[in-house]
Amino acid sequence: NHGTNGIGPAIASNNNGATIAYVDQLDVSNGTLVLTTTGSDGSSNMVVTMMPILHTGAIEWELSGTGCDTAGRSIKCTGN
Repeated sequence: NHGTNGIGPAIASNNNGATIAYVDQLDVSNGTLVLTTTGSDGSSNMVVTMMPILHTGAIEWELSGTGCDTAGRSIKCTGN
């Protein structure tokens, strides 16, 4: 969560990249990161959710969200 384990404060909605380029909002809760980009799919900002899966000695990230499936605008989220 924010303020623990070296995780900085949340980036509030409508930040429009003022804190981190291309990031509109960033939230962390129970290790899950939800990032809203300033890049839109035509009408709304894209969202990428990164959920940690803990293994002995390693962390695997499961990616999902609208930023994963917008043709021509998304990041590659296949696999873990």
